[in-house]
Amino acid sequence: MARGRHSIRMAAFAFATLIGWAPTATAQPYHRDSFAIVLAPVESTDDSTAITGTLCRRLEGMTLRHHAVAIADRDRLIALVPAALYDLVDPDPLTAPGRFALHAVIRQAATADDLPPDGDSLIALAHRTEGQTAYRLAVEPIITGAQVLSAEATVQFDRPALDLRFDDAGARRLADHTGTHIGEPVAVVLDGAVISAPVIRERIAGGSITISGIPSHEEASVWAAILDAPPLETTLERTDFLALDSLKAALQAGEIAIMTYDACSAR
Repeated sequence: MARGRHSIRMAAFAFATLIGWAPTATAQPYHRDSFAIVLAPVESTDDSTAITGTLCRRLEGMTLRHHAVAIADRDRLIALVPAALYDLVDPDPLTAPGRFALHAVIRQAATADDLPPDGDSLIALAHRTEGQTAYRLAVEPIITGAQVLSAEATVQFDRPALDLRFDDAGARRLADHTGTHIGEPVAVVLDGAVISAPVIRERIAGGSITISGIPSHEEASVWAAILDAPPLETTLERTDFLALDSLKAALQAGEIAIMTYDACSAR
């Protein structure tokens, strides 16, 4: 995937400033209304550095001026983020797996109960829609996130949308499929849910698509940031939310220990 310019600094500044280890003149990479999200992998992992890299890419893609990520003890990760991110839970840029795929739609029904079991296909539900429309999908994806070069929030017909550009292999697969399946639907699947299932009107040869039907510009921006970074290979969960004073107290009391500081911070 395309890598944006990423300012890597010692995240130690963010956390050391909190407990008085850094000079008072050190610029803080967080605002006074920032807070800390404590994240933990559901299963033990040795990929903490890769996880922090993904989270840094996502936060940078959301153009959050003030953020920092560091690895703590007990496999935990600490993300300092603006308070506005606290309420952003769907999709959650810190825990969403970020897995994308295009699948051919075999059948659509009002509910999953209307689709009889079939071991040769996948069942996926619509993303946050009333009635949970269900789709039977071909198992083999047309394109996966591995072929995504870039993702960008945009506007289509005055409504929020998401532009995706694919590599050469993805562009060929997209052109081949759309050229031979005109009039058939294709499902855009993000983290197992169908966010759109447009009907193919013509062969798509340009190597890019625009996904419509996204509820808000903010959500489009979050999806773009998630898909423009590598997916999370480990499931993360939010285990705590701490105001800066609470984080400072936890650091000073030794309840949280920052283990490595070679993550990111932005000022």
